[in-house]
This record gives sequence, structure tokens and C-alpha cells, in this order.
Amino acid sequence: MEDLVRVPRTHFIDRWFETFYERALGVIPDVASNILKICRERNLSPSLEELEDAVSLRFSYGRKATVPREGAISTLGHLD
Repeated sequence: MEDLVRVPRTHFIDRWFETFYERALGVIPDVASNILKICRERNLSPSLEELEDAVSLRFSYGRKATVPREGAISTLGHLD
């Protein structure tokens, strides 16, 4: 994401993790707002296309990282 919005990697990664609780509590309402917050801290203004690409990349990563393990769906069915 940091490359797409031109924020130095170490700053972006540090700030992404540091803002976790703000995201989790809804203080930062969505991924795009979080990315913009980090960019503005560096006086950067990504284009709409850059921002959309960064958001898309984040959601793509999330989809790949949250594939259920084999048997997880049937296990959940037993939790009634």
C-alpha cells in the first residue's frame, strides 16, 4: 500500500500498526480514511486512483489471509 501512495515504507508500516485501535474502535471509519491519515501526516495527497488501488490491495490481502481451514465450516455448524 505504501508504494501506491508514495509514503516511506517504514513510516507507513509503523503508523498502520499504531492506528490499529483507532480502526478497531471506529475512530478511523475505514481503510481509505486510515491511508489518507497516514499520507497527510507526511503532507502527501494521493490521487483518487492511487487511494483506490491501495484500498483494493488491502482488501485483496485480507481475502487471501482469511481463507478458512479445511473443516472449519462444518465445525462451525456444530456450535448451535
